[in-house]
Amino acid sequence: MPDEMHPPAQAFVDGNNVMGSRPDGWWRDRPAAQLRLAADVGAAAQASEREWTVVFDGAPPIPQPPPASPERVRVEYADRKGANAADDRIVELLAALPEGTDAVVYTSDRRLRERAAALGARVEGAGALLRRTAAANAERRPNRDSASLHPNPGGSTIPADELASGAPALTKETV
Repeated sequence: MPDEMHPPAQAFVDGNNVMGSRPDGWWRDRPAAQLRLAADVGAAAQASEREWTVVFDGAPPIPQPPPASPERVRVEYADRKGANAADDRIVELLAALPEGTDAVVYTSDRRLRERAAALGARVEGAGALLRRTAAANAERRPNRDSASLHPNPGGSTIPADELASGAPALTKETV
């Protein structure tokens, strides 16, 4: 069980990189594709002891009513615009982890892979995450309405358990 001496294991997903690795028409409806990826990550999180963070480039989509949400998954949007903004946010999150935290980053971006590995994270490609989420979805109930989180404008994050309970969201300042 995680405590101060043993922080919870973490998983970080380079959202745009993973989303872009499957040619499923995501570019036609980016907000829906982001929610689909979040739901898929939510399925993997249910079968994992890790806390998951999906980081996307760009501004959050217009909020929609929050769907049912599993715990241990949150979404973040990069604090700035421009190239590699989400990558930089993932590196910031990794650097802020307590020493000895078991962390994995899912991306196929070569430069982010190098940066994450230099911080001690294990790195796996987008395909590894997609296989993991496909397996988790195959075991999960057939209802795919359970996106794992709900984006909040302004770059703040809303952990899935707070969405379900209606509790206040964590902001960038409290993360």
